[in-house]
Parts: sequence; C-alpha cells; structure tokens
Amino acid sequence: PALISFTPLEEARQAINSVRQVAGLNQMSWADLVPGGPIPQVNGVVAASHITSLRVALDSALAALSISVTPYTYPAAPGTPIRLVDITELQGRTQ
Repeated sequence: PALISFTPLEEARQAINSVRQVAGLNQMSWADLVPGGPIPQVNGVVAASHITSLRVALDSALAALSISVTPYTYPAAPGTPIRLVDITELQGRTQ
C-alpha cells in the first residue's frame, strides 16, 4: 500500500478550519477530531477514522453555510484503505 504523507492531511484540517471559521464554528484540533483516538502525525498511521472526522467537520461547516454536500466517492469505514481521492475530495470541498 502507498504511504500517505501527514502534510496533505494537516493541510486539509487547516483548510477545513478556515471554512468552519467562515461558518461561525469552532476550529478543530486533531484532539478534537479524534478524542481518545490516535492523532495522525509525521511517520504515523492515517486511519479511516481520521478521514471520517475531517469529513464530518467539513460537512457540518458547509451545512451551516447552506452549501449542499454530495456523497463522497468511497466510505471511510474502519479497515478500509485510505485513497488519494479521500484527500483530494476534502481539499476540493474547501475551495
């Protein structure tokens, strides 16, 4: 399996926080996004729960801005691989 760099994941979190700020919502740290779970880090593991948490944080911000949310290409269910499209969809929805 391909390795996912921490940088695009962190950039997605920061972009999502920008959208949340515009929506009047609190910004989310990794500890907020995955309470009690492993926090992604450089040379660490990226789990489906990280992608799911980012999606929820972004989707709630978009809903607060009355922007419709379309389904994601793949579910981020536990045990499923993380794909490039999982990251690019998050990036695209913050633009």
